[in-house]
Amino acid sequence: MNKLLLPIAVGVVISSFAHAQNQPTQTKKQTLANESGSDNKYFADSEKGWYWYEQLPQDEKEKFLEKLKQEQPLTTPKPAKTKPEKKPLSSAWFRENFQKYADAAMNNPYDQEAMRTYLYLEKFMRDRAVAFGMERQKAVMAEPFLDQTSSRPIANFGMKTMNVQASQNKHALLEEMGNESGLYFFYRSEDVFSERQAELVAQLQSEFGFTIFPVSMDGTPPPTVLGEAFEVNTTQAQSLGIQVLPATYLFNPNTRAIELVGQGMHSITDLKDRLLFAALRSGLIDEQQYQLTKPSGLYVDPNGYVTSGLQVPENAPQEFQKLYQQSLSAQ
Repeated sequence: MNKLLLPIAVGVVISSFAHAQNQPTQTKKQTLANESGSDNKYFADSEKGWYWYEQLPQDEKEKFLEKLKQEQPLTTPKPAKTKPEKKPLSSAWFRENFQKYADAAMNNPYDQEAMRTYLYLEKFMRDRAVAFGMERQKAVMAEPFLDQTSSRPIANFGMKTMNVQASQNKHALLEEMGNESGLYFFYRSEDVFSERQAELVAQLQSEFGFTIFPVSMDGTPPPTVLGEAFEVNTTQAQSLGIQVLPATYLFNPNTRAIELVGQGMHSITDLKDRLLFAALRSGLIDEQQYQLTKPSGLYVDPNGYVTSGLQVPENAPQEFQKLYQQSLSAQ
């Protein structure tokens, strides 16, 4: 029975296979939204395999490469910036390297080569410094503008002479100020500091002629050296911001300005200097008058005028003149 069924089964299988070969395929591919089924060459030519395995024709390859070159941005490679090397044995080189050689010699003093290298470098640097100092001195002595002795003597007799001249100028200027201005002196009775300072304020009055206006903080008369007349403080001390007594102020009647001379006790020399500063701030004297009281720049020029310092000469280096003009324009 089994032998009879085997040929029949084989025949059925062969018949089914032949029928399948004769039927058209019913499989449909998916298409993109912007194409029709017949336009998709990928599926039509699927027997060729994946596209990236297919070689382009030579003419299309050349066109593709040309187009690719045109689309590439034109960029010129920038050369890498290299830090300029410092010249050996230059000042910049010494600032960066000298300590390394000194450390090498100190870390191992028995290394003769390291020690000698350090000493040679040290001598080279010292000799250059000596040469620089000599040339600098020659340049300074060749130009009065660079020579400090053109403004202030360095010899003892010269310094004393200029100091005396400055002191005389200061005395004369204080006399002019004394004839044109006055001093407000704020005090309290039974205050030992006010009593002692009043003696020096009275000295300014007798020596230079300042008019003194005593102002009492407690309604009592001033120290006897200042006389009997006085004013009682109302709001003056608060307006001036007085914090400690005694307090001395300079009054400029021309501008009605009141400038601080000092609060607390001050020596007669300090009071004179402070008076000059207060007069300069209040406009009682100008900058030129004030400079005459300083022990520098008191030489006279060929026309007989006090120089108060030298002007920049016309033959100054061009680079300096440019920088100097830029500094003036920036003020």
